[in-house]
Amino acid sequence: MLTGTGYPVQGRPEMALEHFEKESDPAFRLAGLALVQHTLGNSEASEVALREFIETYGEERAYQVEQIHVFRKEANEAFGPLKRAYDKRDSRLAEIKIDPLLASLHDDPRWTPSLKKMGLAD
Repeated sequence: MLTGTGYPVQGRPEMALEHFEKESDPAFRLAGLALVQHTLGNSEASEVALREFIETYGEERAYQVEQIHVFRKEANEAFGPLKRAYDKRDSRLAEIKIDPLLASLHDDPRWTPSLKKMGLAD
């Protein structure tokens, strides 16, 4: 899970921005900035951070790409990275049903079939 994501989710994006600007891991920094810039209404800055994240880390961190798209209310873009995460057997899929960043997908008609396909449905 992305470190510090509680800040934008809890309505404290300025604290999240400060946190992610200081993040030493460049992948987490970019992913976090994509989230918080979106929260702050800076869609261009969010998109720049996401594109850089995808170009640099997208293949190995598809689950995080999915998290960002879902957080930004881009469900259509989230299911491709979800499939890539599954294909790569990403261990983070173990938390997919409880990940707060993915909660908005639970009502999407593609959610349950995706979980079933991955063997994660109830």
